[in-house]
Amino acid sequence: METWSEYTRFSVGLLALVDPFTSIPLFLALTSHLTSNGRIKAALAAAVTVTVTLLLFQYTGESVVEALGSSLPSFQIAGGIVIAIVGLQMLAMTPMPEVNVDDEVTGQSGIHIGIVPIGIPMLGGAGAIAKVIVESHERTGIEHQGIISLIIICLGIIVAIAYCAAGPIGRVLGTAGLMVINRLAGMIVLAIAIEMIIEGITTHPGL
Repeated sequence: METWSEYTRFSVGLLALVDPFTSIPLFLALTSHLTSNGRIKAALAAAVTVTVTLLLFQYTGESVVEALGSSLPSFQIAGGIVIAIVGLQMLAMTPMPEVNVDDEVTGQSGIHIGIVPIGIPMLGGAGAIAKVIVESHERTGIEHQGIISLIIICLGIIVAIAYCAAGPIGRVLGTAGLMVINRLAGMIVLAIAIEMIIEGITTHPGL
């Protein structure tokens, strides 16, 4: 079984990949036409969507990878590259410009917006999915899988809290505060990517 320090590292890394705090301005823009109740519904829908998505890939991800004729080490290398790209984008990200929400989005309910595009692919993107698949198959056993599931559920709760309090959090942190968080998260994500690529290379049977 992994040590608690390794589970803590996975938790921090997954939170950095999902990164609900720096997406607060986009969440507020996409839900600007909603009432307070509608915005809360969007927040809860996003939290449930990302949680269910990551749990689904936790238990089926390796089977999907193998069904596609690939191996877990190959997926680790590919996933590490994807995560590295995400990290570089986070480090290079400039302050978010004014977001123009089109009529199609403004016509949607809070639940629909919370599911797509916020829950997936904005929160439950390729990087987070890859990290969950790799981590869930580092060890076997009910206890390990239970802890991973608990971490994912706790992450969903954090997403719900962050988005339900998006207005106050955005005002307190401001643009500069959100950028600092984004840069720190980007560094964490890059470190995760490098570890995944190295582990994939060292365990790949063909390398």
